[in-house]
Amino acid sequence: MSKFIHNNFEAFQIEFEKTFNQKICHWINDNIDIKEGKNSRVIEVPKNFICCSLLRDPKVESFDFNKLCNRLFGTVKNLNKRTPHEYLANQVHGTLQEVLHKHKLQKKHSNYDFSFASSEFNRLTKKREIYTKPNRKDISRDADLNFVCPEGQFNIQIKGNNTFKHRPQLTLRGGRLPEYDKIQESKKDFLHILVSPNEYISIYNFNKINDHIHSSAKLPSPQSKYWR
Repeated sequence: MSKFIHNNFEAFQIEFEKTFNQKICHWINDNIDIKEGKNSRVIEVPKNFICCSLLRDPKVESFDFNKLCNRLFGTVKNLNKRTPHEYLANQVHGTLQEVLHKHKLQKKHSNYDFSFASSEFNRLTKKREIYTKPNRKDISRDADLNFVCPEGQFNIQIKGNNTFKHRPQLTLRGGRLPEYDKIQESKKDFLHILVSPNEYISIYNFNKINDHIHSSAKLPSPQSKYWR
């Protein structure tokens, strides 16, 4: 069994550290902050606390990881029934995937201008923020990346799914403006499915691939309010 909470993370870690020429924990310490909300002060946490969330069973001599994690994230609304540890790990893992993918897109399309679009990216500090008491205004469900090219400005939704090639099934956010509908109807939105650190599937408008979609359905209530 892997020591990491996410399957196949070892291969991702190797690729990330090779790409940025930096240990992944050092990058996390320098580029991710924890705050109560968007306009709050940064919460000081022990060194490597955020990085330790990627481990399946974090054991640190200098602090009690689970106790601190439960105190910080125990009240975050979590319809997927993730533990505070799983919630933090998913936030960190998702950030790392977005950062690596953006870097590779910039290298591939050097004449395009890519930028983070997430409301959780602080444009002043250039850091990703994870909130312990977020409100709806703190977190948007818009695209993860924007890019500008000669054809105009476009958006990219990023979904990490390293089993997609073997089990092509994807869950998208629901709510008032479901991601599926937005990607289906928009002429400005792409969906990038990350199937490995070096591979992704790009979808532009679901209508263009209808012949390849076996089925689509909303999840039963109450999940259908938030996921699709």
